[in-house]
Amino acid sequence: MFEAGFFSPDPIANGHGDVAFDSAPCGDDEGSIDWGDDTITSDFQLKHTYAYNGSFKVHIRCEPTGAFFSEKYVTSANVNTAQPPPPSYLGLTLGALSGIAALITAVVGALAFLAGRKTK
Repeated sequence: MFEAGFFSPDPIANGHGDVAFDSAPCGDDEGSIDWGDDTITSDFQLKHTYAYNGSFKVHIRCEPTGAFFSEKYVTSANVNTAQPPPPSYLGLTLGALSGIAALITAVVGALAFLAGRKTK
């Protein structure tokens, strides 16, 4: 096992958003890694590729063989070899904003249609 905070994935040279652990965080025990970007893998999958730059909170869950408990650790991955994150406004990406704009356009169109039907 490792001490939380002293074990984190390191960037891979020439990687494009790639990070990796030197060894399995849970040793020979079963476990999982939540990489902090909606990706969860077995702790034996030591490499991960992030799509965007940033600092990600990595959750590691180890399940020692024969134990009735699990151990949880939190560390971080700092990525600066991927793409910059997509532009956003108030936390909404361009795709989300265009979807909201389409919804508003549809609602206004429906209201205009209904208003036109009532006047006839």
